[in-house]
Amino acid sequence: MLLTILNLEATLVDTSYRNTMQLIAQESLAGLVELVQYDFRKMGYGVPDPTASIRTIRLNEIVFLADVDEDGDVDTVRYAVSDTSLARMTPNPNDRLLYRQINGRPPEGDAWGVTDLSFRYFDANGGETSTPSLVRAIQVSLTVESPYAIGDEYIAVSWKGLLRPKNLPH
Repeated sequence: MLLTILNLEATLVDTSYRNTMQLIAQESLAGLVELVQYDFRKMGYGVPDPTASIRTIRLNEIVFLADVDEDGDVDTVRYAVSDTSLARMTPNPNDRLLYRQINGRPPEGDAWGVTDLSFRYFDANGGETSTPSLVRAIQVSLTVESPYAIGDEYIAVSWKGLLRPKNLPH
């Protein structure tokens, strides 16, 4: 009887810990998605030639122009991720720093638990493109993992969204 009660208690503690790690990962992902959606909606805003809004497109990096702070000045916005060696402040060996860089300021990475950030770029007809001036939609894929493992496993949550910035020409 005592072993059954101890086993039940251990199971409850494990479940509680797992739920906490999942909640942490989900909250990080939700905050990050909100930030990405906000910035990407602004893409091209205030830019005299919206076809020149996107400067760099790579699998793990995008650089674009937008008046993100609505002060009348066009800002250069960069999203990218570091390699795993730079996110040493967390015990998760898989996570990376997420860089959101504005106007070429020194990159400051945040440890959101991001293990994957990737972009795919689409033209007005829905075909993939590698030409920045033709981009009309961007698929963003994000994966965030919990900072601490449960056994050997990190809790992962993912999001994939297709964003069509309204300030880009159609």
